[in-house]
Amino acid sequence: MSMRTRGAVILLAALTVPAQHARADDLLVCGWLSSDIARYDAQGVGSSFIPAGLGGLASPHSLTLSPRNTLLVTSVATNSVLEYDLRDGSFIRVFIEPGNGLAAPTSLVFGPDGNAYVTSFNSDRVNRYDGQTGAFIDAFVPFREGGLDAPEMARFDTDGSLVDVFATTQDTDTDAPIDILFVPTPCRADIDASGSLDADDFFTFLDEFAAGCP
Repeated sequence: MSMRTRGAVILLAALTVPAQHARADDLLVCGWLSSDIARYDAQGVGSSFIPAGLGGLASPHSLTLSPRNTLLVTSVATNSVLEYDLRDGSFIRVFIEPGNGLAAPTSLVFGPDGNAYVTSFNSDRVNRYDGQTGAFIDAFVPFREGGLDAPEMARFDTDGSLVDVFATTQDTDTDAPIDILFVPTPCRADIDASGSLDADDFFTFLDEFAAGCP
C-alpha cells in the first residue's frame, strides 16, 4: 500500500495559534506539496513559519499542540513526528523517531492517559507513544485490527474510546483539505504558557503590572 496521490492543494491542515505565542487570529497551515508550514494573519496575508526541510520536515500532514504548548507536525515522507517552538517555528527535536512499524504518519492525538496516538497510513495501525518523551510503547491498534485500513485521522470520544476517521478516496484532480483543527483559547492567567497556574504566573503578572503599559 502506498500513500494516496494528493491533488494540487497546499492547505492540508490548519491550526489557530494561541495569542501568547503569536499574533491573535493567526493561522498555521500545512503545505503537503511545498513541505512547509505557513502562517496567515487575520487579513489572509501569508508568510513562512517553518521552511521546508527544517528538522527534516517533508510532506507535513497534521498539526497538534502538545501539553507543553509546542507544535507537533507529522512528517509523512520521513516517517516521523517533529516538534517546533510555537513562538517562532524553530526546530526543537524529533519527537517520534521512524521505526516500530510507523509508515506515513498522518495524525497525532493525545489520549486521556497523556500518551500520544499516531495513525500510520501505510502500515494500517495506530501506535502509542509516551506523551512526554515520544518513546514507543506499543501498537495500540495492531495491523488491520478490526478491519483498520489506511487510517488518516483519529480522535478520542467523550468516554475515552479511540475513534478513527477513515480516509476518503481522492483522485489526482481533487483539492481536498483533510485535517483542520481549531485550538481553544488558552487560559489568559497562564502567563508563561506552561499549561498550569503556579507562582511563576503570579510573579510574572506582578512584574508586568509594575512595569505598566509601554
